[in-house]
Amino acid sequence: MTDYFVQEDAILAFLNADKLDVQALGEDMELVGSEPGGLTPRTFQMAAANPAHRAHRHAIHYNWDDQSCGLKYRDGQSRALFRVVWTVEPLSDRETRAFVSLRDDRPNGYQTISSVLSSSELTDRLLAQALADLEAFERRYRVIQEIVDLVKEARAKIAARRGKSRRPGARPHGAHP
Repeated sequence: MTDYFVQEDAILAFLNADKLDVQALGEDMELVGSEPGGLTPRTFQMAAANPAHRAHRHAIHYNWDDQSCGLKYRDGQSRALFRVVWTVEPLSDRETRAFVSLRDDRPNGYQTISSVLSSSELTDRLLAQALADLEAFERRYRVIQEIVDLVKEARAKIAARRGKSRRPGARPHGAHP
C-alpha cells in the first residue's frame, strides 16, 4: 500500500480541509484511476457525488450549490481570459503578460505589469512570488536532478536581483520591526 501525505507547507484551499483524510483520498484517487475514464477532475467529482461509491466520503470537500459554483467557474474563465492578454514591456522590449495577480494582493485582483514593474515594492513582491513558484516547482520535480539544478540557478539569480532592488534599510513586504 502506498502512503499518502500532505506537505507541511501546502495550502489546503478546499471545503472542510480540516477533515481531510489524505490516505483515504489517495487510495480513492487510485481506485477512480483504475476505473473506465481514469482519474480526471470530472471522474473524481462524479465518484464523490455517487453515494454508492467509496469516494463519496470526499463529497464534503465540494460545494454542491450550482449557483455559487457557476459564479466560481466563471471566475476561473475570467482568470483564463486575463492570462492570455500579453503586451510588450517598454523597458525591456520583451513580451509578457499584461496583467498579474500578486498572491498577497488577490482581493484587489489583477494589476498591469507596467504598474508592478514601476514600483520597487510591487516588483519585489513579484520576485518573491517567482521565487516561491520556483521552490514549489523544485519540490514537485526533485526526482529529476537536471531540473533541480536549473531551478537552483534561477532561484539564485532572482535572490541576487531582489538584493539589488532593495533600498538600504528597506524591509521585505509584510516584515515588521
